[in-house]
Amino acid sequence: MGDGFAADTFIPPPRNFASGLFKFKSTEGDGMPSDEDLFRIISNGLQGTVMPGWKDELSEGQRWHVISFIKLFSEEHFKKFRTKAIDVNNPVPNSPESVARGKELYLKYCQKCHGEEGRGDGTEFLIDEVFRLRLWPRNLTQPWTIRAGSTAKDIFLRISAGLPGTPMPGYGNLSEGVTLPRDARWHIANYVVSLADTRKKPTNNEKIVKRFPIPRIPEEVDSPAWDQEKGLVVSFVRQIEGKKKMFRPLNLSMLVKCFVDDKKIAFLLEWDDRTPSVEGDKVIEKLSEGLKLFQDAAAIQFPLVISDSVEEPLYFGHKGEKLHVNVLHWGAGTVKIRDVATIFEARGDEGMKKAPHPPENSGFTVKSLYRQGVWKVLMTRNLTTKETTDLQFGDQRPIPIQFAIWDGSRLGKGKKHYISDWHWLN
Repeated sequence: MGDGFAADTFIPPPRNFASGLFKFKSTEGDGMPSDEDLFRIISNGLQGTVMPGWKDELSEGQRWHVISFIKLFSEEHFKKFRTKAIDVNNPVPNSPESVARGKELYLKYCQKCHGEEGRGDGTEFLIDEVFRLRLWPRNLTQPWTIRAGSTAKDIFLRISAGLPGTPMPGYGNLSEGVTLPRDARWHIANYVVSLADTRKKPTNNEKIVKRFPIPRIPEEVDSPAWDQEKGLVVSFVRQIEGKKKMFRPLNLSMLVKCFVDDKKIAFLLEWDDRTPSVEGDKVIEKLSEGLKLFQDAAAIQFPLVISDSVEEPLYFGHKGEKLHVNVLHWGAGTVKIRDVATIFEARGDEGMKKAPHPPENSGFTVKSLYRQGVWKVLMTRNLTTKETTDLQFGDQRPIPIQFAIWDGSRLGKGKKHYISDWHWLN
């Protein structure tokens, strides 16, 4: 039934095998998935979810046995609805002409949900028909999050069959609704493939944020000077400690760039977000979960004192009575007051104690820009300050650094946020 003890902590929720609704299939209309569809998912898993692939744990025969058992939960559906494969032969080749035609069709049929540039920032409030949960459209610029594959063929199948149990319709061979010609569906698929933005693809191999020297730090978020630096992709994980958690992450990576001149250090943070959440914004509030809205936010934290001891481990969150942290925090603010800068010392986890001080004492400023489903936030601070609760950036030692973001339209506030692992600022 998809109601296991951990079901409430995952997005998307686990499949309800008794409902007869299977999202990822290669069959027409109301047809049930083929055995091959089920075998592929059980073998490979679903990327971007907690559903693992089992091909390394179960033999091929065991996986076929699992399928035979799973089908018993929806036995009547498998008997009632025929299984006819969607024709994927003779695809339309990917070409500039096909991509251009696909864009025209995408803007007509897909934009209202997936957004003008494909980041899932459309203006439709969507509900999962099975679990009655707020459903957020797929960010098509991040193909590594597309559940059942991101090749043109995979996308063509999703466009043709839709996603049963969700508002995503199928545009091929329907008895009702919009039916798109086969070539049109291939054009859209080719266009979706072209949207991939690998600049923010997570990697587990790099942990170094480099301080890039520049004569003068740019004052604007969208200055072309930032294009000089490739930056580092930082991955986020679910918050696993504390009483209030953010179990259902949508934003799983951030692009981080760091500039220094002779006086200041600056961080440019870029991440995808379906909505620009600013408290008091009635339009965005209508799109948010629970129709409640908090501000979007981001933070960077460092140990207040850099230890020379290799035996002193990095710590999770703000823990440790001796290991205090220095936090640079940006809040999107309210409709009246935007871009709120906060700088403070913190210690402890539950019941965290903060010691803020005026941002101007540290030369700490923030600026932000939201455009087409993307936040860019610029945090700038003096390299050295007279504040005793500021980390000083004056020397060349590697500095531990950690990042966090809050998604206001998904009720992110306090401990309900996404966090990164510890990295090194070199």
